[in-house]
Amino acid sequence: MSKRVLLIDDDGEYCEMLGDKLGGRFDFVCVNSVSKGIEAMDKLHPDAVLLDLKLPDSEQVPLHTLMRVKEHRKNAAIVILSINSDPQTMTDLIHGNADAYWVKGLHDTDGLALAIEINKAIAGRTICDTLKTAINKNTTQ
Repeated sequence: MSKRVLLIDDDGEYCEMLGDKLGGRFDFVCVNSVSKGIEAMDKLHPDAVLLDLKLPDSEQVPLHTLMRVKEHRKNAAIVILSINSDPQTMTDLIHGNADAYWVKGLHDTDGLALAIEINKAIAGRTICDTLKTAINKNTTQ
């Protein structure tokens, strides 16, 4: 079964380009706003969400946009996609529980590196969720 990836990005050309590169590797869906992304997450239950930080309805503070999306993610890994390569922003978002941070334009040649990063983020999220479940089960007994 193919993993489902939801891209939340308002750049139609970028969505199409990533769809071409990742479509053979994932069940790929793109929406153009945070609010549409949240609706899609609730309906599609994606394995990963690729989140652009500069959207018409995103928060001024990138961490707030991440928090808004995290509330609806279920078990999905969240990969930040951004042109922002500021190390402090990256650190803040990873500490805010983003599963990965991908700088647009650095490695977008064939989609393979991003596909690997998405799969690593999904695997990491699965391990975290399994550990949390085990810990919660042991503490309630």
